[in-house]
Amino acid sequence: MQIMLIVLLLLPGLSKADSLWIQGPNSENSDYQTFLMEDSQRIGWLEGSIINQLSQLRPIGEAIHLANLTDAPTSSLISKIQELEKGKSWSEDSVMYLRDYFKQVLESKKIDVQLRDRYLSQYCYYQTLLQESGENCITSVVNLTDFKKMNPEISMLFMNHLQINLAEQNQIQVTPESDYHWLALNSKSQPRKLYGKAEEILNQKINFENLVNGNCTEFNSNFKNGLEKTEVFFSKACQRSMKEAGVSVAWYRKKSNWAWGVLLLASVWYLHDKTVQVTLPSL
Repeated sequence: MQIMLIVLLLLPGLSKADSLWIQGPNSENSDYQTFLMEDSQRIGWLEGSIINQLSQLRPIGEAIHLANLTDAPTSSLISKIQELEKGKSWSEDSVMYLRDYFKQVLESKKIDVQLRDRYLSQYCYYQTLLQESGENCITSVVNLTDFKKMNPEISMLFMNHLQINLAEQNQIQVTPESDYHWLALNSKSQPRKLYGKAEEILNQKINFENLVNGNCTEFNSNFKNGLEKTEVFFSKACQRSMKEAGVSVAWYRKKSNWAWGVLLLASVWYLHDKTVQVTLPSL
């Protein structure tokens, strides 16, 4: 199993006018959701993470190209496909195309008996990514209840391209021997990316690192670089920019008071030897 931290830097699909909002620690989720709904150009961190994940999937063009590399099933072709899948997941339309391709090969007389099991395994793998049952496939249904209890902070879970809304979904279908890409998301934390079998991933507590720590008066972040244009929601009355991470509100007030003090002293010095004439309007 691999566990990696990823940084969300680019969000294809968002316009320049859109603003990305992280939910601050100890903030009320209902207030945060209401705040996002008040302006269509406010994009929540969870939604932005989903957009980013979908934009990173392998396009169907790559799947079509691979399937057309040879007229007959080969061991090298399936090995190449599997090696590519370790690095990045296919998009949904790519999975549907590859599922149909492997099904067609299995139904034809072209396939060698020694290759049949490998092709069947790959076909079944794609069936689970579409949450469908396949003929002769050995799959299992995983109950997500215990996983949700261990990980109440996870709002959305990706299994490759497949989005699993944990608030609504209680089970998924998998092939026990297959490794999947997993991405755990919420509105406050750095996304967690994992790779491994369902039995291993779905029986563990997944630890997150908050994007922001502190409160509205003073907060900091280990992910400030690359997120300067991101905003932080602390409450209805307080929102801050990630550019201000590490700088307290008190510092701004002190700086402002200092600036006004300097301006006042400069004005007094300038006027100390001047004659000031005030003309009153006639009545």
